[in-house]
Amino acid sequence: MVIIKILIYSEATLPFFVGGGEIFLKKMCNYFQNQSHEIVVVSNKVDKKEKVVNNEEGIIVYRVPPAVKPPSYYGWPKGRLEKIYFVLKKLSREILKTFFLFYIFLNFKPDIFILNGVSITAIPSSLPGSTRIKAWKFAKKIFRKKVLLIVHAINPPSGITLKNTISDVIASDTVVCVEKWMKDLLSNYIGDKKCFWIHNGVDTNLFRYRKNVKGYNVLFVGRLSEDHGLDILLEALSIVSQDFPNINLRVVGDGPQKKQYIDLMRKLGLEKNVVFRGKIDNENMWKEYHWSNIVVNPVRVVCIGISTLEAMSCGRIVIKSSDGTRDNVIREGINGFFFKMNDSYSLSEKIKEVLLLGEDSIEKISLKARETIDREFDENKIFERYESVILRLLPK
Repeated sequence: MVIIKILIYSEATLPFFVGGGEIFLKKMCNYFQNQSHEIVVVSNKVDKKEKVVNNEEGIIVYRVPPAVKPPSYYGWPKGRLEKIYFVLKKLSREILKTFFLFYIFLNFKPDIFILNGVSITAIPSSLPGSTRIKAWKFAKKIFRKKVLLIVHAINPPSGITLKNTISDVIASDTVVCVEKWMKDLLSNYIGDKKCFWIHNGVDTNLFRYRKNVKGYNVLFVGRLSEDHGLDILLEALSIVSQDFPNINLRVVGDGPQKKQYIDLMRKLGLEKNVVFRGKIDNENMWKEYHWSNIVVNPVRVVCIGISTLEAMSCGRIVIKSSDGTRDNVIREGINGFFFKMNDSYSLSEKIKEVLLLGEDSIEKISLKARETIDREFDENKIFERYESVILRLLPK
């Protein structure tokens, strides 16, 4: 067995993401650790009281202060002084990360350098050279280690966001995309031989199958932001509730538009039907899926979505948005359902269709959903593929 020393650099930080980058990071670290590989992580502080250097279940994690809360959640700086202060905080953060990376490279001597997600810029993205002034790029240039970049999202896939992504892609040696369309797009810049598609996986033991019974419980899991489309589901629910007044919706997650969605819920008269549950840790999420009969994923972007996989693993019927292109998980009416993206009426009709299914049909679809996950999306199989990509990068 080859023992690999792995350095992981990650911008993703809990508790700002539900089922997001850091949950993926922890799962990947656990897998590598079980394979006897050595791991060091550089990430962000969750709060100011947290130690800079932590030993988390045998993995050394450097949490970089100062804590910078994601502007997309807490608002972008507005005044001139506020903007200058924000940039200075980002620059100080990048300098500290540079120090940590140099220290780790000199002492830990990693074999491979993994970027868990596209890195943010230290200075405004509109300025020349913003995408080049990054700690990891300095470290790569000096220590000449192979870099594997994992692209979780490009949202939106245009403008400054895409420009920053392409810059990180070109500077990396190999890229793994969790969505097929991302792989097709980024292959244009790095080539097919250096760009791979490895979709998300799910812990099938944690998100265990439980028979789905007929009922009126709907679940939403995701960030409370425009791209995740909770407003579409709330509008659809107001239509469905006219025929099914006992329908219930649980909303799991947090985000910048929480207040806006609560106001919309009240405007639609859904106070008795909807409960906002907030953030729930990953180890307890299975309870939410087992409570539900239907899980709706109304995202406005083309993606598989971790919540879709977790729900299917639990045997829940998923109704997912679709732009009409081929989906790599759900087969209409066999292991789940689609509705027209960004169309609340289309979603309401699909929810009604599922609510009227007989128990035999529900069980058949639920079993097919779990079968799909066991066959293609078990996370151990997914991380085996990551390991094989890493081995390709190591010197022969």
